[in-house]
Amino acid sequence: MTLIIKSIKTTFACIFLASCSSNMQVETNLDEDNFTEYFAAGSVEVFESTNALPGPAKFIGLVEGESCQMNPSDATANAADARTAARKKAAAMKANAVVFTSCVNIDEPQCHQLLVCYGKAYQLISETTKK
Repeated sequence: MTLIIKSIKTTFACIFLASCSSNMQVETNLDEDNFTEYFAAGSVEVFESTNALPGPAKFIGLVEGESCQMNPSDATANAADARTAARKKAAAMKANAVVFTSCVNIDEPQCHQLLVCYGKAYQLISETTKK
């Protein structure tokens, strides 16, 4: 009799688990475009100066990025965040290199502290691009 009860319990447990897993649907707000935009900065290499560019390059335009500390209790505005924002803008301009010229603290009423980094965006010209 105990064997029958055990097998009934096991059967019900398997049915319960199977019914839970087969009807599960997962919805997410992840969007492929968001991933592309998020990782865009990684496609833009930073160089110390125009002399450090590894070959011919086409000047694309000026970029800037900012890091804003909204409240005194928030993380301090920093150059890494400001430069990343500028690199994202450079990637959107189809640039793959940037030379930063300066980072400056700016008085801004909406930010407790605002740091803006300025740079020049370039498209490096490779041998395959020339052809």
